[in-house]
Amino acid sequence: MRDSDDIAAEMAESKGEPFEFEFPFVEWIWTVEAPDGFDGADDDGNVTVSGRTSKSSGPRSKAFKWISALAGPAAVQPGAKFSPESLIGSESQLTLEVNDRGYNQVAEVTALPRSRTK
Repeated sequence: MRDSDDIAAEMAESKGEPFEFEFPFVEWIWTVEAPDGFDGADDDGNVTVSGRTSKSSGPRSKAFKWISALAGPAAVQPGAKFSPESLIGSESQLTLEVNDRGYNQVAEVTALPRSRTK
């Protein structure tokens, strides 16, 4: 997970001039197991995908939905706090789409179904 301010600082440093995004955002990054034969997977058979959300955390925001899917509903209740590091290793289902530049990006993050016991 990276903040747009951090990304802007990296871009400013590499370009040697100030850089600022019009709207602040959070970039979410996942490493996922690629399907067999997937072109672009690393040596471990994984691929990195990302998605962006605004910094808004209201109940209708994408960030709210993604945090809830990754950390559970308690993480998004009023007054709840969590750290981005606590999301590392969380499992979820990702829905990918191809953006206008031809790259995969995360469109939806969904909690995995709870296992059923008899």
